Amino acid sequence: AASDVYKRQDITKQMFESVVPADFLVQAILSDTKFVKVDRNGFHYQAVLSIPESSIYSIANLTVSFSGKLTITPTK
Repeated sequence: AASDVYKRQDITKQMFESVVPADFLVQAILSDTKFVKVDRNGFHYQAVLSIPESSIYSIANLTVSFSGKLTITPTK
C-alpha cells in the first residue's frame, strides 16, 4: 500500500551541523556509514565524517525510526 512506502532521503554532511564543530564540517567528507542494530526505536547507524588525507575524524549516531524520522546525535 502507498502508506507503507517511506520517504527516501539523502544524508548530507550539512545534516551533522548540530553534532560536529563548523570548522571541522567545512573540511570533512561523509566517508562511511555503518549499520549497528535494529531495536524498538528503529534502525541505528554510525556515520564517519573525516578530513581527507588525515587521521582526523568524528563519529555520529543516526537513528531512522520505523515511521521514517531521521535523528542525528553525537557519540558519547
